[in-house]
Amino acid sequence: MVFFDQNRLSNHMRLHRSLSNLQKQKAYYEAEIRKNQAITELLSTDTAFIEQYGREKYLLKKDNEVLYLIVKE
Repeated sequence: MVFFDQNRLSNHMRLHRSLSNLQKQKAYYEAEIRKNQAITELLSTDTAFIEQYGREKYLLKKDNEVLYLIVKE
């Protein structure tokens, strides 16, 4: 005898996949938070890192420098 209710195997499998995806997202975002906290710590203490980060991330340059951008197609 088979009963059809909200506890079907298909619902259980769908919820299990959803839980697995959410756990992967949680791990990803926790890793991103740790990475951003490390960058924030370096930005608040290390002046050389501040300059490097500004040059790489925001393409900042000094007044007497020329900046060449190489764009990959």
